[in-house]
Amino acid sequence: MGNVSYLGLTCHLIDNNWMLNSFALGVHQTLDRHTSDNVSTHIRNIADEWGLFEKIFSIGTDNGRNIVKAVSSFPFKHLPCFAHTVQLIIKSAIEETAFDITLAKCHRIVGHFKHSPANNMELHESQIDLDLPQENLIQDVVTRWNSMYDMLRRMLKHKKAITVTLDEQNHHFQTLTEREWEKMEKIADVLQPCKVASELLGGNKYVSSSVVLPIICHLSCEMIIQDDDPRYIALFKEKFVNEMERRFNDFSNDSWLQISSALDSRFKNLSFIASNERSNVWQRLSKLLESVPDLRPVSIEQEPKEASAKNLKMVFNLPDLDEVDFPSEDEVSRYRKEPCAKMDSDPLQWWKLHQGSYPRLATIAKKYLSVPATTVPCERLFSTAGFIADKHRSSLLPDSLNMLLCLKDWL
Repeated sequence: MGNVSYLGLTCHLIDNNWMLNSFALGVHQTLDRHTSDNVSTHIRNIADEWGLFEKIFSIGTDNGRNIVKAVSSFPFKHLPCFAHTVQLIIKSAIEETAFDITLAKCHRIVGHFKHSPANNMELHESQIDLDLPQENLIQDVVTRWNSMYDMLRRMLKHKKAITVTLDEQNHHFQTLTEREWEKMEKIADVLQPCKVASELLGGNKYVSSSVVLPIICHLSCEMIIQDDDPRYIALFKEKFVNEMERRFNDFSNDSWLQISSALDSRFKNLSFIASNERSNVWQRLSKLLESVPDLRPVSIEQEPKEASAKNLKMVFNLPDLDEVDFPSEDEVSRYRKEPCAKMDSDPLQWWKLHQGSYPRLATIAKKYLSVPATTVPCERLFSTAGFIADKHRSSLLPDSLNMLLCLKDWL
């Protein structure tokens, strides 16, 4: 914000009512350089201030090298921002298509209307004449995810109005050719799945970490080159897939993300994971279950005799893991037999209804499903800070800014 550096931290958890909560812990001014050691110290200080460092299960950050290195020394899971990674892949793929010339023309046209109220008014008049909604064009901003897609879609929607208005105006720049409009349409179509992926994973009121691997699988399928793809689209898809393999290699084989997806009742069939790897995921989850103490069920979905039989089996009938995958009454084994939930259902509500049947597994699910897949909640903090710490409040003290941001977030 301005010439002042800040570090923001948010906390995410699932409460006893199975609601996902997000809280701002602080946005603190940093006076020293953003080296990995300094960043690590600042994060530790904010967490210690709240007495949370020993309770942290994982941490999500952007892809800055100093940030990644800073959290690498912490004793918990690091999850880089998935949406930011997708945008980096898109940037590399766009550069491969030589779409930059057409994109530069789009920027010039949008700027022509956005920077002149008179030009924009004439555009609105053309929209009215063509029975189109009166909408402003959208400017592509590098730091705003999916803004390129939004710009192209808005321009395509108002193609006739833009063309008519520019033909009637005096300007000194090249307009888009029909072939370039066609190219924009193709590029926008191929960017659409990326926008859906970013938006799906960018919320802080619903589960997102369990959706990362299914989304990666979905994007891989969407980027398969088709016989009728133009050369520039084929180049985009090829570069996109190559970048995905390079950047998401650790994601796809990440046991943490695999377990997170397994604990989501919508994706528990693990169809997006190689069949020979699925049994390993369940075995790792079963191992995790061993570290969770036996808990009294919070509901009475099971009969007391079944619960007693289960406890006796755990004490006296320890199985040979080389012979069978799981005990017959193990929570993981019974959970696997449950039918998958519908895709439009809420996995947290599923766990709220079934936590009595799987009390120990529910404890693990709370940890894994509470983790956001992106840094969007923290990015929103800085967006809010930009409105508070504007040029008219340049003397606002850092501590006051921190308190205002936290109060707004909490209230």
